[in-house]
Amino acid sequence: MYTLSSALKRALVNNSQEAEFSRDSVIETEPTKDGTYIAGLGGTTAPQQVLVIPFVDGAGCDMRLSGWWLLGKPTAGDNDAVWIRLTLVQFKVVAGKFNGLGKRRLRANEFCAKRMLLIAGTVGEHGLIVNDGDIAYAKIDLQGCQKFQFEFTTDPEQPGFGNALFAVTSGF
Repeated sequence: MYTLSSALKRALVNNSQEAEFSRDSVIETEPTKDGTYIAGLGGTTAPQQVLVIPFVDGAGCDMRLSGWWLLGKPTAGDNDAVWIRLTLVQFKVVAGKFNGLGKRRLRANEFCAKRMLLIAGTVGEHGLIVNDGDIAYAKIDLQGCQKFQFEFTTDPEQPGFGNALFAVTSGF
């Protein structure tokens, strides 16, 4: 059994229209791009998983969830500190038939995923992917990252603008 430690919210402010994923794997400054959230940065505890429900404005998209780890100390005098990104999971997302309710938080043109196909990474030891209901979702182990980041790209074969609802969980 697991307990939600946050309510569901949108991963991105606006649905992604990116053609490809970011290629930055090592950066000098703290990642702050839309879709980036703090997991365990400087705290004594951290969420263990994230519950993800992708949705699409269109037929489909690709979704990547990355973890960021800090190497060094982010102080003014430490010019050696870098952030390293590792891909936790990457999915091909296929839109289903369940959409939002007009002007609500999930809009009429946004359809929840009916299928999530794992194409890279792993959901982790306690993670899972559920594709057998009306709405597909995944629980993904955060692997002790300090920040995590959602990214979505349009799929040329099934174009759509991606986003997700997510909640961090405090247990398995």
